[in-house]
Amino acid sequence: MSENTCKYIKCWQGRCQHPAVKDEYCEEHKDKRCCACGAKSTHNCAETMGPFVCGAELCDDCNHHVGPNGTNQNGTHGRKGTGRYKSWLEMSEQELAEGKFHQLVWDYIFDLQCNEAFKKEIESRGETKEREKQTQDYLRWLKASVEEIGSEKAKEIWTLAVSEKIRDSFFKESKITDVPFPF
Repeated sequence: MSENTCKYIKCWQGRCQHPAVKDEYCEEHKDKRCCACGAKSTHNCAETMGPFVCGAELCDDCNHHVGPNGTNQNGTHGRKGTGRYKSWLEMSEQELAEGKFHQLVWDYIFDLQCNEAFKKEIESRGETKEREKQTQDYLRWLKASVEEIGSEKAKEIWTLAVSEKIRDSFFKESKITDVPFPF
């Protein structure tokens, strides 16, 4: 490998082989910024989520944080060592059940936001009944999860998850400002 090649690391591929043009980075990678802190990006996130790779831009001081269910799904990025949730490997059965519920609340709110944000598009494609069924499926899964962890704990997690999801929503234009506990 030539010393004149870009030092950016592509997830699951290795070091970029393009010629460096600025500060040891190629044209494609010279201006990339870390999604967590805004510093110069040195690599993209290699964490997997099912069959996919995250791919978010990261610097050497930041990494992927797991989501509430202890997996990479709906994880965030931030400074190394500052993640909020434990890996599913480190969780007790109760913590796993609570994390699964937390994740379901996030997914349910995301579904509601999608329904709201893309309402006209969904209606124009005739997908209204499919979307309603999906929302009902989430409610069914949530209800089963509430029965598993208990109503009081579920209400506590619900309140936290709703505030997190609405605050960090990708759908800033969504009119959703609260989602009451449905059970």
